[in-house]
Amino acid sequence: MDIMKKYRLLWKFILAVLLLPMLACNTGAPLVTPTPTKTPKPLKPVQATLSPTDTPIALPAKTEPTPLPTVPKASPVPVATDTPIPPTVPPTDTPLPPTNTPPPTNTPAPLPPTHTPIPKPPPTATPLPNPPTATVPAATPTPAVQGPQVTIELPDGNTYKTGEEVTLVITVRDSNGIEGFTWSVFNQGKQNLVTGSKKCNGATECSTREKFKAALKGQFEIGVEAKNSQNIRTIQRGQLYVGN
Repeated sequence: MDIMKKYRLLWKFILAVLLLPMLACNTGAPLVTPTPTKTPKPLKPVQATLSPTDTPIALPAKTEPTPLPTVPKASPVPVATDTPIPPTVPPTDTPLPPTNTPPPTNTPAPLPPTHTPIPKPPPTATPLPNPPTATVPAATPTPAVQGPQVTIELPDGNTYKTGEEVTLVITVRDSNGIEGFTWSVFNQGKQNLVTGSKKCNGATECSTREKFKAALKGQFEIGVEAKNSQNIRTIQRGQLYVGN
């Protein structure tokens, strides 16, 4: 309501300012149309005064305009053109270099230096020549004298049963001649069980064939001793087994 009163008073003031000069010009003037030769009288300005009861109208205070929120500008969309894009890969057929580095080949390690002989120091004094030595001829080795070669054979094997017949073959060879040989069968106690002998009279080969029964069981030894014409003796032994 206060605002309406203020607007009414304002309009009254404006009308008073506009109508008072017009009323002042029309008061006491003849109702005759003025001729165009007469100069109109200047109007006196009338100053309107407000009564003390009139309240001045308060103008609204200036307010700062509220800034509008800024809208982010949209990024310009690239427009597709007909310009061809240059190819990234060259059109030539040049082979690309390999990315993987090939492993190094097995290079043979250098051989270690050979043992270089240490040079001998130079002689400080000239050595005297060695005196000549007398050459002694090498002695011719004397051939070793060998005795008779004795061979003991058991044609039926060396294992028998008690009561079986044993065949024994003895052969003696010697290039120097054989005087003779003896043979024996004895037990573990070195006791002769069967014995025999033969004269060869200087023959280079001499043999005998003997037969006897295996009366006892156990392990027995056959021994042959031969002598050549140079009185060199040879002894040869064999084994005989008798079981049940």
